[in-house]
Amino acid sequence: MPGTKVVSSYNNLSLIYKGDLGDRRQRGFGLGRLEKALEFQLKALNIREQVLDKNHPDLAQSYNNIAMIYKAVKDYEPAETYGEKAVAILQRLFPNGHPNLETAKRNLEGIWKRCPSDDIFFVFSAEGGLRTPEGHNFR
Repeated sequence: MPGTKVVSSYNNLSLIYKGDLGDRRQRGFGLGRLEKALEFQLKALNIREQVLDKNHPDLAQSYNNIAMIYKAVKDYEPAETYGEKAVAILQRLFPNGHPNLETAKRNLEGIWKRCPSDDIFFVFSAEGGLRTPEGHNFR
């Protein structure tokens, strides 16, 4: 893929600015500058959208990363939008139970739980559909 190293660099810079370096021993050494983290994730996304298929898992990774940054700054509307895009791609690629899909679903559920304007929130059922925590299925 053209720009692979550039995308990887943007992604890594975003993680450093966000303060999420992956290795639990290194947490807290990041810069905690979410606006810069978002800037680099959006640059990576722009390249990925230009060169990857619309259902590529790396595109879903970018959407998920951006969703988590928006969630961290409590901007839930774009967080939900990007989280839903990530889940939609991964649902087309992987069966329920796949670790990448399950992580994206949990992240989206976390966004829904924190949306202050919603009276109810949804979670994914074992079958992959949506339900309220009380168990009402929607899909």
